[in-house]
Amino acid sequence: MFKTTPKVRVFFKIIVLLSMCLLIFAACTKEPDNNQTSADTAGANEGSEAPSSETPNDTTTESAPPSSASSEGGASLQLLSEKSLEDYSDYEEIIIDASGTSMVFTSTGTLKNVRLIGVNYNDGVFEEGLIYYTKETFTSEDAILITATIPEGTPNLLISYVDGDGNQHNYHIYRSGVDGSLILSPAESDPVLSETTDGSD
Repeated sequence: MFKTTPKVRVFFKIIVLLSMCLLIFAACTKEPDNNQTSADTAGANEGSEAPSSETPNDTTTESAPPSSASSEGGASLQLLSEKSLEDYSDYEEIIIDASGTSMVFTSTGTLKNVRLIGVNYNDGVFEEGLIYYTKETFTSEDAILITATIPEGTPNLLISYVDGDGNQHNYHIYRSGVDGSLILSPAESDPVLSETTDGSD
């Protein structure tokens, strides 16, 4: 029977301890690599998901409500708060109701026979217009500052003019009940100007 001496037993114990230490060391050095790989994978996944979650916020815009109305022939009507009169040294001011809304009527081209008319709706027609303003030739350098109460329902004012192509245009002035914007709506028919009075008198 083989007998071991104390020195041999100590030697074997040292070898066993060294083997265990090597195994533990190998396991410890390999584990961080796995953790690191998992962390990198998680980070990559988070990075790929981030743009899609932020996309709706980046693409969503809030539009401001309109404050002007445009019509055929290059004419437009804008709130005074949105339209500067600095470029119109010769603008004319028409005050129908001093406590009303201030608006600026301009044109990008030349208009003919521009008129601002007061209208009343009676039995299906607009009649008895009071002419507040008239101008034979209205150019892009002209402007009218109008102060009047603009209803949301039945209109009380009409702007009429002839454009550069000779076409007649008649627009009622409304104000939107949703956002307060100005609306130029084509009149269904010309107002019947019975007992028409010049507003300058």
